[in-house]
Amino acid sequence: MLLLDVILVAWLIWLFDAVNNLAPVRQGLAERDGEKVLDLERSLHLAPEHALDSWLAKHGKLSQIVVFWYENIHIAVTLAVLAWLWWRRPDLLGVMRATLVTVTLIALVVFWSFPVAPPRMLPGGYIDLVAVVHHLPPWQLGAIALHSNQLCSMPSLHVAWAVWCSIALWRLGTTTSRTQWREPRSRSPSTAQS
Repeated sequence: MLLLDVILVAWLIWLFDAVNNLAPVRQGLAERDGEKVLDLERSLHLAPEHALDSWLAKHGKLSQIVVFWYENIHIAVTLAVLAWLWWRRPDLLGVMRATLVTVTLIALVVFWSFPVAPPRMLPGGYIDLVAVVHHLPPWQLGAIALHSNQLCSMPSLHVAWAVWCSIALWRLGTTTSRTQWREPRSRSPSTAQS
């Protein structure tokens, strides 16, 4: 079963790259859609991105931590929770794996049909902290454009996978707690003799 899980994760990663890289780079469409999303957020007074981006740009060490987190931790934590489910709770693994795959596939369909560039890739004074931390040229130039994630800003897999991990951990905790309450406690020597 572990081999199936490894193959499934590898397939999802490949599929994500295929959607992101094999698509004709629809940069213009992704930027227009990103602007529309930001306009909607602004009209609802829900657009903290620019203020947060500007504040974080002034804090170099914190920017490095946030960029590292943004680039790596979501996948590492998701894989760790998946491994934990495999190792400790195979009874939950099937439904949780199916949920993770379903959420990811739905996101890939949305990425393909409604590409959205993140604010850091849009004009308007945003600082691309990923490029700044890695001392890279702006994302639109050269090889950076091919590897950047122009199409996949919304829905955020970072958020979706974090919610999935939270639910998986909650299920691990509540199921374990319920099981502990239902299982009889070990007998003390005095009870075993009667």
